[in-house]
Amino acid sequence: MPEVFAETYAALGERMQDHLELVHLDPTYRAHFHDGSSLDLTYQMPRMREQLDALEPGAFGQFLRFMAEGYSNYNLGLDKFVGRNFYSLAQYFDLRNLPLLLKMKALVSHASNTQRYFKDSRCRRPSHSRICTGPEPIRSPGHLSLLQYTELGTGSGSEGRHVPADRKPGADC
Repeated sequence: MPEVFAETYAALGERMQDHLELVHLDPTYRAHFHDGSSLDLTYQMPRMREQLDALEPGAFGQFLRFMAEGYSNYNLGLDKFVGRNFYSLAQYFDLRNLPLLLKMKALVSHASNTQRYFKDSRCRRPSHSRICTGPEPIRSPGHLSLLQYTELGTGSGSEGRHVPADRKPGADC
């Protein structure tokens, strides 16, 4: 979400680049499985196709559909939730938000949502691994497909790994 950080700094009269260096990570991470196989989450789409289709034939097409859902959820979330002020819980839980929550699959578990796309659990696992919001994937809301999009679609891999501008990339945090 680099644009959100840049917008926040701009609202404070600052330039994000003067305070943060967003480091592009590729692959964003590597998932290792019990059977000895692995999967690199990478921006290199030919490599993603090769890896996913080796695990589950046709999985790359499903991955692209999953990413499109993430793109939609990302933009809806930014527009309707992140970029909006809620002055009470009643405003947040307003019935007018219900169609949006349904569209974003916020009332469906992330695990159930990814099962719609991938049969092989190894193809689903990387999307579960990135949920660092607290609950397990079985309990996390389905709209978290947007996290996978932030990894690969926004160019901010691994949530952009925020590094202070005066620190060298790769330095211990």
